[in-house]
Amino acid sequence: MTIQYPSEEQIRLSVHEICERAPLTKRPTILSFLRDMSRNLGLRQIFAGTWDVIAICCTLFAFVGVVGAMELRTSVDPQQNVPVFLFAFSPVFLFLLFSLSVWKEAEGPAWPIKMTCRYTVRHLMAFRVFCITCLSFAAVGFYTLVLSCVFRLPGLLLLSVSLSSLFLYSLIQIQAALSLRSNWAACGLLALWVFGNCAAALLWPRFYWELLQAVPALAWVAVDALLAGMFCNRYGIYVRRTCYAESM
Repeated sequence: MTIQYPSEEQIRLSVHEICERAPLTKRPTILSFLRDMSRNLGLRQIFAGTWDVIAICCTLFAFVGVVGAMELRTSVDPQQNVPVFLFAFSPVFLFLLFSLSVWKEAEGPAWPIKMTCRYTVRHLMAFRVFCITCLSFAAVGFYTLVLSCVFRLPGLLLLSVSLSSLFLYSLIQIQAALSLRSNWAACGLLALWVFGNCAAALLWPRFYWELLQAVPALAWVAVDALLAGMFCNRYGIYVRRTCYAESM
């Protein structure tokens, strides 16, 4: 009795066919995660119970923005103070949205139940982090362009400075969420960064201005692109580790 062993080519084709037909789970990507969450839940359910938080944060952002613009108009050197104010103030809106959302979810009576659903609070927070970041970028970008027109300052420089501040804060936020077990610990670290940055800008505005002025506008654009790539990379790790229990 002669046994016909498959050739190397037949083995390769068989393995390829098995891999093609087998229901292998693909590694989730940012786009697939956002698409699946949007299709299965919808934005109304994902943001259920957080619209009041968004309204409060938008109101606070508008109030601080108007007060800040009025103070800048009466300042001695708006050309110096506007970029410094934007660099320090830009992450505030994102910090308020994130921290208040975490507080409301954690204090809600449905927290234990939500953690047993197919899409837990971690899934919702991961999706909301992305949407909140996009909303913050839109709000800060619009406010920056308004200040650029009011004070007749270079819009590219102001926008690049504010986006750099937002991207840097977003990276710290994602890394804090990855490294710290507690959301409250992450919020505390972010609060130290935001309020420390604002205090430093108030105490040493000249230092901030010299730092911002030393970097050309095109260099700020390159920094924005680099920080954006780093944010997308870390956010992908955050989604896979938080929602799909993958290790880093």
